[in-house]
Amino acid sequence: MSARDIADVEALRASEEQRAALGHLTGLDVAGEVSESLVLRTVFELGLQAFHASLEEAGYAAIAEGYDSAAEKRAARRRRPEWADES
Repeated sequence: MSARDIADVEALRASEEQRAALGHLTGLDVAGEVSESLVLRTVFELGLQAFHASLEEAGYAAIAEGYDSAAEKRAARRRRPEWADES
């Protein structure tokens, strides 16, 4: 870890407001005095959440890119209406 990383971790450990925000975002209990390893774990959890959200976003974008709404509309127009067989 760089000197800046260490300073950031210490700032997170020292600030009750920042720890509360970490706890809120990760769902982990980081109230009161916390160890450096717990702060690192919460930051790691947030990074993983952001990573998974990015993967999910890319996946949905790929699905949307492959979706051809014009083809769907053409197929719907060719389809026989459900009510056509009613007597």
